[in-house]
Amino acid sequence: MAKQYRPVPERTIRFFWSKVNKSAPNGCWEWTGHRHLGYGRYSGKIISGGAHELSLIFSGIEIPAGMVVDHICRNRACVNPEHLRVVTRRENSIYNSTGASARCAAKTHCIHGHPLSGDNVQRYTVGGWPRRRCKTCMLRYQALRYPNGRGAAEYAALLARDAQVVTDTAPQALADQARFNWEVEQLREHQKRVREIEMMWLQRYGGFDIMSNSEGKE
Repeated sequence: MAKQYRPVPERTIRFFWSKVNKSAPNGCWEWTGHRHLGYGRYSGKIISGGAHELSLIFSGIEIPAGMVVDHICRNRACVNPEHLRVVTRRENSIYNSTGASARCAAKTHCIHGHPLSGDNVQRYTVGGWPRRRCKTCMLRYQALRYPNGRGAAEYAALLARDAQVVTDTAPQALADQARFNWEVEQLREHQKRVREIEMMWLQRYGGFDIMSNSEGKE
């Protein structure tokens, strides 16, 4: 559903366009009236709002509810309909921001060099916000955390598939396999050491809590 406005008379529309300089560089139509943070603002008795939004409306382009207007030319004062587009708030924040959301959305590979596209992407939501993560890295984590689980088998199959591909990435896949085998071995050694400590603790304290056992001796 588009934003609803009262019918605007022709004289108001003509007055609006009289505040526009169409001879600006790069084909921009710059708003010569009041500006706030660089954006043109129009205030009238019948209609008020951003000059770039009213420019689209007066040009016969509807702005659906929940959508915003983005400047393709990156000139906030421009009201040329050809330099404007209707996007979602998320798209607008990504296109015009250097924040965390924009940086993450612009990434094409994870920190380990795996592509964030195609079958290698797992998409999910957190609090209604879309998220994505590397499937290869997720399987690798599951394989290290649960060596005998399904994730380990899927990750091993993934590495085997990559190693069979005769490309420049095959050596990297083999290196990843060697690194994975070493990390699994380290994890198993750690788990073995933990079990040894648990057995030593049970033999020394007879399965009772240390604090309660010491209090009983007193």
